Amino acid sequence: MQADDPEVVSAFTAFLGVELDEMADGFVRLVLDTAERHTKSEGGVHEGVVLTMMDSALGMAIRLARGLEVSAEAPHATIEMNASLIRGVQPGERLIVEGRVVEVGDLLATGEAEARKASDDEVVAVSRLTFIIPNRGG
Repeated sequence: MQADDPEVVSAFTAFLGVELDEMADGFVRLVLDTAERHTKSEGGVHEGVVLTMMDSALGMAIRLARGLEVSAEAPHATIEMNASLIRGVQPGERLIVEGRVVEVGDLLATGEAEARKASDDEVVAVSRLTFIIPNRGG
């Protein structure tokens, strides 16, 4: 499995321009070179971009931890996201988001995500997420 494998990166994540930088069992690092198209009307990168990257990073990490075939048969979905937005990001800054699985059970998977600026490693946001794993066929 490669970082540019379409089975790993969703179409929506790719649409935003997000790239998969690193992946391992239960861990994913995403990067985005932010641009004007990622901004809100008041200026600065829209917080929804950061939150989407956090959700995507952990969702991908859980897919890797569960296995692509298993995840395809019983896809997981975000049911809870608690995020603290600490500071803003300006267009042109590189954003790094890492997602780490805490636990994968039969019904739920949990994990954490952190967003930082590449330029100074300042934390932009932190999050804890819970995903449901539906039982398919049993």
